[in-house]
Amino acid sequence: MVHKLYEWYKLLHTDVIRFPKTERHAVGETLKMRTLQLIEGIWEANSLPIPERLVLLDRLQRTLDLVKILVRLTYDLGIYKREGYIYRENQLMEIGRMLGGWRKKTRGRLGLVS
Repeated sequence: MVHKLYEWYKLLHTDVIRFPKTERHAVGETLKMRTLQLIEGIWEANSLPIPERLVLLDRLQRTLDLVKILVRLTYDLGIYKREGYIYRENQLMEIGRMLGGWRKKTRGRLGLVS
């Protein structure tokens, strides 16, 4: 998952350079910062005991949801065209599936359902 987030960040970095100046710092830098938080969090989660890992993974899911909202905002603002938005959204959906699977497996190891 770190590799997918790494690749997402590289794409995002290239995108943000082309954002309109008015959105580059507000939306663009926020997207980059949140993506770096996701990379750091995933890296950290690997070394945590299972109960603490689940708490962190749940927080990372909320961060990923925010990134998805911000990417949708860039589309609605006309920064991304339809094809570019769909491609980026698919990348985020794949990351979300990976994160969701890890959360589900961790919940199972704690004996929690769903």
